[in-house]
Amino acid sequence: MLLTELIALAQFGAPVPPRFGRLALREMNATSPAWNTTQSFTYALPMAAAWLADSTLSLMRPQPVPLSTADSARMRIAAQHFAARADSMIAVTPIADYAAQWMQFGAAITNGFDQNLTARFLGRMQAEYPGADVTNVAVRLFGSNQAVRKGKQLPAFDIALLDDTAVRVTKQSVAGKTVLIDVWATWCGPCIGEMSYLHDAYREFKPRGLEIVSISLDDSTAAAMKFRATRWPMPWVNAWAAGGLESPSIKPFELFGIPRAMLVGPDGTVIALDGELRGLWLRATLERLLKPVPN
Repeated sequence: MLLTELIALAQFGAPVPPRFGRLALREMNATSPAWNTTQSFTYALPMAAAWLADSTLSLMRPQPVPLSTADSARMRIAAQHFAARADSMIAVTPIADYAAQWMQFGAAITNGFDQNLTARFLGRMQAEYPGADVTNVAVRLFGSNQAVRKGKQLPAFDIALLDDTAVRVTKQSVAGKTVLIDVWATWCGPCIGEMSYLHDAYREFKPRGLEIVSISLDDSTAAAMKFRATRWPMPWVNAWAAGGLESPSIKPFELFGIPRAMLVGPDGTVIALDGELRGLWLRATLERLLKPVPN
């Protein structure tokens, strides 16, 4: 329990030493009951799958370097083990809601590592729980028809500026630029934890063409403006989505939670997403994707 809590805390920016990531994998293999010690773990899915994979890799790797072929192979095997664990739990779970959550977990943990397994879990959900909220969320997040996906055009959007809601920021207004779209809120702890990385990245990479558009989901513009005045200046384009997570203007970004980060190239194509753009990984990703300024 302590190890799983440490991994969760690390995802939220706690200074957890890298050795705990290695210790967690050594002490608790992929089929260990420790990964499912409480029912609340099930209800945290698919977020748990995301922080588990992301945090474990981050803890094992103090410096943000790209995954090697061997790393990818190990993660694929781990995903298959977790999928087998999900299958075994589905087989013995008498409660439909729990079975559906385990299927969602299977789709989440295999997504990006074994798409055949992902498709199998999604297929089961659609066949056994058609129309259920958990099925709709899983299909939206892990299905092949995701609107926000690397290599695809970012959907059109239209959102009010924070300091002048009569002015809009749109896909057209940022066309021709490399733009990091950051969806956040003052009430979101992990979002605040990203601020130092965002400011460092902006200072370093703005000369190389980087622009940032931060979209606040706060209840009012006043909260975000006070934050900028008293804590972090965020000296880039700032927008506001009235209605927060339920705002119609934010729907194109397919939010499940925040922070949500998308790096969009000059042609409007998504070139990096979420984990690649958080913490120390942000600089590594920008260094790889943005061309150096000519001497």
